[in-house]
Amino acid sequence: MPYVLVSILSFLILLSFQAFGVSGADSGDLVTAAYLFGVPHPPGYPLYTALGWFLTRLPLFSVAWRVGLLSSVPHAFSVGLVYLTVRKITGKQSVSLIASTVLLGNYLFFFYGVTAEVFALLDFFTLALIYCAVSWFIGNEPKYLMRFALLSGLSLTHHQVIIFQLPAYLFLGWLLRKRLSREFRHIPKMLFLFSCGLLPYIYIPLAARHNAVINWENASTVRGFIDLVTRARYGTFQAATLFGTTLTERLLGIKAYFQFMLTDFYWIGMTLVVIGFVWLARHQKVLFWFILTAFLFTGPLYYFYASYPILTSFSLGIYERFLLPSYVIVSIVLGCGITGILESLGSISRTALARKYRTLITAAVYVFGFSFGILMLVSTALKFTGLPEDRTTAYLGIDLLRTVEPDGLLLLLGDSPLFMAQYQRYVEKIRPDVIVLYEANLRSAPYLETVKKNFPGLALPEPDGKNLLTDFIDRNRKAHPVYSNVDYEKPSGTEWIPRGLLYKLYDEADLPTYNEIMSEDRLIWAGYHLDEIKSGILLRYKHFVLTDVLNPYAVSRLQLGKLMKDHGFLADAEGYYTDGLSVGSDQYVSEIYTQLGIVRLALRKCPQAEEAFFKSKETAYYDNPKVYYFLSVVYGNCFSDQEKADEYLKLYEQKKSKVQTPLENL
Repeated sequence: MPYVLVSILSFLILLSFQAFGVSGADSGDLVTAAYLFGVPHPPGYPLYTALGWFLTRLPLFSVAWRVGLLSSVPHAFSVGLVYLTVRKITGKQSVSLIASTVLLGNYLFFFYGVTAEVFALLDFFTLALIYCAVSWFIGNEPKYLMRFALLSGLSLTHHQVIIFQLPAYLFLGWLLRKRLSREFRHIPKMLFLFSCGLLPYIYIPLAARHNAVINWENASTVRGFIDLVTRARYGTFQAATLFGTTLTERLLGIKAYFQFMLTDFYWIGMTLVVIGFVWLARHQKVLFWFILTAFLFTGPLYYFYASYPILTSFSLGIYERFLLPSYVIVSIVLGCGITGILESLGSISRTALARKYRTLITAAVYVFGFSFGILMLVSTALKFTGLPEDRTTAYLGIDLLRTVEPDGLLLLLGDSPLFMAQYQRYVEKIRPDVIVLYEANLRSAPYLETVKKNFPGLALPEPDGKNLLTDFIDRNRKAHPVYSNVDYEKPSGTEWIPRGLLYKLYDEADLPTYNEIMSEDRLIWAGYHLDEIKSGILLRYKHFVLTDVLNPYAVSRLQLGKLMKDHGFLADAEGYYTDGLSVGSDQYVSEIYTQLGIVRLALRKCPQAEEAFFKSKETAYYDNPKVYYFLSVVYGNCFSDQEKADEYLKLYEQKKSKVQTPLENL
């Protein structure tokens, strides 16, 4: 009964903060795919998407809020599972409540309990499997093995990161191999239940054949299905293919892990976790090795392998999401740490004076534990004040769509621009005349077939053509104004020109003048919601995963500034760069400062140019050699200081030649 009450109370708290809109990163893709009975980005999340499709049919609030129930409900049950697991291990109900409260008050746990994302369900499976394993170890009841088998299958249809917990269960099985050998008769039933748990995978080919506009990897074929579930385009279990090529970058991932853990649990929580592991090692040695292995493989070792980039605020937001499986494990250990403190108090209460104050000291420990958990919860909840009604992500999607002329074709790259625009267009029905497509997938013949089914009026290239994207643009640009947030590929005789947050494709014979470009940009920019974004949820707290909303605004100022600089409008370019810095994005700030320095150097604003280049150096994620070159030019041509100019030129040559050693060469 207490488990039910803990879960219900947690659900009510999370529900009161649940967002009505999509969050950053993948949220828009997941919700839109569920709404359209589509297939989201790899690995497809069939269980989540199928349940999400059902929830979107409910007549409750917004679509994003309905799918968000797949976060608030699993995380509420996860809090209850921590309570059950700690009580099962320690036998102490009050300690279990403290551990549950600390988990609920954890910032990341709370964030992904109130926004539509896949991580709450992953956390639920992590804890449910651990609870089954712990219960079987303590009680030796076969029913927990049956539940474990079913949950294992279901968890694989949701998020394959759960596989990183496999070493812990294999190690537990080896430690208990004699007991397991007596459970041999249950293996056929366990295999059957495990197979039943895999049934949600049926959703993927069914949805792929439905051909919704969100339909990744052509998963109606065997090859497409395998590519989807293994994340072949990204590298299985890897966040990126360009980062993590050096040992240093991978070790930085581990360092960042413990820095995040210290930030999220404070020194108090970290100390309790250490004590908890010590207590487990002394009193529950088998569970100690099991839980320690699970923690290591879902935490530090996972990050060493996955090699997440940790450069910008947004990349930190991507990184931090995968802390959650290890965090829910840590919450169990934290409860064991409080138990260790209480038992230590008992062992030192030998004198009459100690015995006299033992009850008082024990009560103080409980009060301190509950206070720590409640203060964490209150502090975290304050960071989410106003989240349910916040429209930060909606504004970006709306601003992208409003940039496009009637009946336009909008081709997007990047998670935030693409997913937020898709959600506004296909779920909220904003600008139904605009066709929003994923630019990278337009190089794929199967995706073009999906486009044809959803938008029969578009002209498609031959499926065996060499330049499918360019051909697609060329065939449709006369009937539809073509827009994109990148200016990579273009048909012959055309040019991409900045227009607000986007580029518009023009015929070379119809290019606007630069004064016309700037005049139109001012009109478009005046209608954007940047001020509302900057005064929204990000003003109250810097939620890393939401900061990417600012980047399209900043990069649009950078690109327009470059265009004006290259064509001699230096004062205008300086203004655009200054506007770009005022956006508050950190991803492009170093490059903007570099370009600002170049313009000010050309305008002979020598001190301001020097300052801009130093700012560029300070805000760069990597030591950029070209900044040293520009500083050399500043001192040589602007300040006539040849000694400093030679010094920075030498530094430029040195830094340009430095490279890190790839892992395979170590």
